[in-house]
Amino acid sequence: ELEFKIKNRIKSHFENLRNNSNFETWYVKDFKKTSSNRFKLKFRRYKNLLIEIYGNLTKKRSSRIVYQSYSSRLPRLLDPIRAEILSEKMRKKLKKNFYDKYDKDFPKDFVLFPLHYEPERTTVPDGGLYYDQKKALLALRSKLDLSVPILVKEHFLTFSPVLSGEVGRSSYFYDFVKSLPNTYLIDYNLNTRKLIQEAKAVATVCGSVLYEAVALGTPAIMFGHSWFEGAPGIYKFEELSSINFEELEANYDEMMEFFYSQISNYSVFVAAHTSWLPPMIDVLGSSYNMGIEKEFLLKALPELFVNTPTIK
Repeated sequence: ELEFKIKNRIKSHFENLRNNSNFETWYVKDFKKTSSNRFKLKFRRYKNLLIEIYGNLTKKRSSRIVYQSYSSRLPRLLDPIRAEILSEKMRKKLKKNFYDKYDKDFPKDFVLFPLHYEPERTTVPDGGLYYDQKKALLALRSKLDLSVPILVKEHFLTFSPVLSGEVGRSSYFYDFVKSLPNTYLIDYNLNTRKLIQEAKAVATVCGSVLYEAVALGTPAIMFGHSWFEGAPGIYKFEELSSINFEELEANYDEMMEFFYSQISNYSVFVAAHTSWLPPMIDVLGSSYNMGIEKEFLLKALPELFVNTPTIK
């Protein structure tokens, strides 16, 4: 019964993507809603600051990066505050640099290269040899015919005050993109779904945009590693001797069968983080309990791996 519910949830997600021109995942909507609500945003930021100050008072290490350009004579208690001030300055400067450099006009018949938010696991460590997105982009430009333009789309969360995207990107990155031939840096506010449908292919390290592309009928190229590696329509970059669009296919039905097979044979239905509770509750109902799930995993996971010590 649970497997049936999960499959229905996945099917509903992709049908919504295919049929709704303004489709956005629930977490994207949540981030945009939080970022646009000034009161909620300030409350969240001040709450996090108070937590970090409390951590410093109790001699627990602060998770916030503190930049050495600030005077070390200030008491450590103020570290989170000065880090917040510097983060805001960096974010504004980065956003200005982006808008100074992005291309308002770009050609058609392109390959779309959506950037990952950084820092995040999808690039380090999942990117493997291509943990640096510049390396992936340069490799793509080298293998792709120069007559085919590449559109590089920034991740919208890079400039979000909710997260810390300013530490994972720099204006030098945008300079690098602009230095590549027939490569364009485009507005992150553009409709990704529409761009996918207009693209000859979508290439990125290993984001969900890859299987979203196949669902919309556009072949995808993966540089890194992910659980959906090997899905029909998603091609590993290293396995392509050249990029011939006539040889790349995107079959939605075959990809869905692959997903269903992965669920049946390899999946464990858990919420890795509290932010993923909404879809879990949507499938299992309000009775879903992360505490019980954690106890089960602590007992079950060691039995799945040879010579793995018991998790305490």
